[in-house]
Amino acid sequence: MKKRIVLVAMAFGLVAPWMESARAQAEAPAGAESKPEELDVEAIKKKYWATGDESQLGVVQNRLYSKGGKFALGVLGGLALSDPFNTIRPLGATFGYNFSELWGLHLVAWKHNSTTSGAYDVLRATGKDFSYVLAQHYYGLEGTASLLYGKLSFLGAKIVYYDLHLSAAAGNTKTEWENAMTLGGGLGQRFYVTQSLSIRVDYRFQHYREVQKEKVVPTALGEIIGTRSNFTHNVHFGLDFLFGGGQ
Repeated sequence: MKKRIVLVAMAFGLVAPWMESARAQAEAPAGAESKPEELDVEAIKKKYWATGDESQLGVVQNRLYSKGGKFALGVLGGLALSDPFNTIRPLGATFGYNFSELWGLHLVAWKHNSTTSGAYDVLRATGKDFSYVLAQHYYGLEGTASLLYGKLSFLGAKIVYYDLHLSAAAGNTKTEWENAMTLGGGLGQRFYVTQSLSIRVDYRFQHYREVQKEKVVPTALGEIIGTRSNFTHNVHFGLDFLFGGGQ
């Protein structure tokens, strides 16, 4: 008998709250609906950004690697595609300063290490020849704008931090015949290894006008036979050493 009384009391305790809730809903005025809570966005802005002035809001960055306010000294090498009768393997160096995480200015110079290509050897094998022009070296001033900073997962085993930048440059290309004003631009990426060491990969496009002189006809050797536009596509791989101020 006592067990039955205990069971009835427990059942009533479980059902009573549900009955009370159902009664309250039944007594609620017709048409009454629960309204979602409204958030005051401006109040939230004032709480977390003090003034709530959108013009003063900026992106929060927690950079593990920083280059702003630092000097950069680098070495580079790679391959250049230009005249099909030339093989060009640039080898050079860079030195510059990063005014901020966004802007940088650098001196860039490299030796072209130009030789005739396999295509030229094939041409010669047919009994023909061509008055090619060999580039000797380049130096110039290059401005960079770093537009993207982030991180990548390398094979799921390591996080790699990178810095993507655009570049614009003006300088001088020395060919075997003359100095030529050279303009260019490019796209590059920096992969951070440590706070002071990074790996760089750069594509640089260059244009200049070059003088072409006779190399084939014996009676006219060295005479100017015309000028032409040279479009050079450079792919450079290098190391950068960051030092000086900054974080």
